Amino acid sequence: MKNRFRFLLLVGSLFMLSASVFSQAKGPSRESLLVAWEANLRGDPQTLVFERLEDDRYRWSTERFPFDGVVRVLNLVVDDRTFEYAASGVVGVVEADLEGVSDEFRRQYAYSIGLWQGANTLYFDADSGGWQSASDWQNSMVEHYSGGGWLALFSGWAWVIFLAAMVVVVFWLSRRASRQMKKAMAAQDKALAEQERAIRLTEDAIEISRDSNRVLKEIRDLLKER
Repeated sequence: MKNRFRFLLLVGSLFMLSASVFSQAKGPSRESLLVAWEANLRGDPQTLVFERLEDDRYRWSTERFPFDGVVRVLNLVVDDRTFEYAASGVVGVVEADLEGVSDEFRRQYAYSIGLWQGANTLYFDADSGGWQSASDWQNSMVEHYSGGGWLALFSGWAWVIFLAAMVVVVFWLSRRASRQMKKAMAAQDKALAEQERAIRLTEDAIEISRDSNRVLKEIRDLLKER
């Protein structure tokens, strides 16, 4: 019984240890940031030579600006303050410097050097568990919020549904207004017919009154003659 308990305890400990290692491997770290930075710089189309030396120093030759020398990594910064939020938002910065470069050289190629330093900022993708460049991160965010997911699909169809609903409402209101107009016209026609009937009855009454007066006059004349 004790052996079985010890075996289960050992299995549980190994499971927790492996889960911890796996989560650390998938999460952002200084080591993974450095590996991603090396891969990005090595894969840059304008990189001619990139090889690691020692003490975080690299031989680098590039066409981006006239440089063929040593790049030294000064610090690795993983800003994981927002890791618990959506889309992770973890930023990694490789603070590196060009050895032996004068201030005049930095002024002359300030823009291209600034582009290179900007590329040293990477963003951690929680879904893939890897670091991305700024352009790749931006593209993934655009795709996530504008071209993918049920929310984007709903927002795309929302306008179609809204326009269709507006068409239905306008059609229903026009039909209702048409029915009310027909009822009003029918009531008006009925009122006109009643008015014409009243006029005819009045005219008939006037004619009867005239006939009555004529008969009374004839009777009066006959009585006078007698």
